[in-house]
This record gives sequence, structure tokens and C-alpha cells, in this order.
Amino acid sequence: MSALDVLEAFCRDASLPYVREEGNRLGFQLRGERKLTIAILAVLGDTDLRFESFFMRKPMEQQDAFYELLLQRNHRARGLAFALDAIGDVYVVARLPLAAVTSDELDALVGAFLIESDGMFDAAMRTGFATYLEADLAWRAKQPPA
Repeated sequence: MSALDVLEAFCRDASLPYVREEGNRLGFQLRGERKLTIAILAVLGDTDLRFESFFMRKPMEQQDAFYELLLQRNHRARGLAFALDAIGDVYVVARLPLAAVTSDELDALVGAFLIESDGMFDAAMRTGFATYLEADLAWRAKQPPA
């Protein structure tokens, strides 16, 4: 049984929506309370199973404080980390050695993805998008009730 087979069985047993793509990839989805959809892509490598989840776009303001917040959280996060792409968008990433891909390890890692992605979402939004959020709330307050 490959690491992707173990992950697929885990998703099925946990009733997580998933799609196994051709080759070495499996995408699945978690539901958060703050970040409502947490999509995770798992890619099978030669030595490990890599996980990647888009967290949010590059911050519009307070970039130093925004990235500091996430870097400090990296120190406490279990088995995963916040990372940046070339344009500054933020991802949550993790790796599991193939020998460590078990249902218990997947449960712990998926739980960590949910805790970090959902738990940090509001603080990151308030730090990196405060002006946008204020404008959005002001606009919503002016709208007639539905």
C-alpha cells in the first residue's frame, strides 16, 4: 500500500472530500470556522509525502508585522510551517517521510493544518488587510438589509 493509498483511506474514513489525481497527487479539503475552506494538496515524492495549502495572498499592509506573526507561529506549529512563494503569497507546508505515513500521523498532521490555518486566519487578516477590512465593513453597513 503506497503512502497515497494510506492518505486516500484516511480521507475516506474521516469523510473528507478528496480527489486522487493521475500520478502522484491527492487533493483534499478541510472545513474551518474562520477560514471556511482549507484545500490541501499532497504530492508523493521519492522519499516523502509533501503537503501544501494556500493560506492567503500577500499582505496589503504591515508586511513586516504580518510575516513576523507567521514566523513566530512556525516555532510552535507541529510538523508544518508557513512559507512564501515568489510573489509573497502564503502557504502552509509539511512533509512526512514515507515510512511515517500512517493513519495516526496523518490525523495529527491534518489536525495541525486545521489548527494553524483556521486559528491564524483572523489575526493574519487583521494584520495584513486592516484597511481593506475596515472599508468592507463600512460598505456592508451602508447596504440595505437583505
